[in-house]
Amino acid sequence: ENVIEYERLEHFARADLDLHARRAFAVVEPLKVVLTNQADDWAEEVVCPNFPKDKSRGRHLVDLNRVVYIERSDFREED
Repeated sequence: ENVIEYERLEHFARADLDLHARRAFAVVEPLKVVLTNQADDWAEEVVCPNFPKDKSRGRHLVDLNRVVYIERSDFREED
């Protein structure tokens, strides 16, 4: 019988994904947030690497403006 600790399996799975999985953004349960400290016409492009540890493997642009969506569970009004 061969038993592998979950943490060890997770470590190697993450290491493999780090090499082979292109980065992307996703919000599963969106909450709309408006950045009121920015001008109405504010917009910016952010350059994001496809693979953070190997910049030679390309990049993609992410457009930012006053309206962003965050994960609902990441929001709280008070600490």
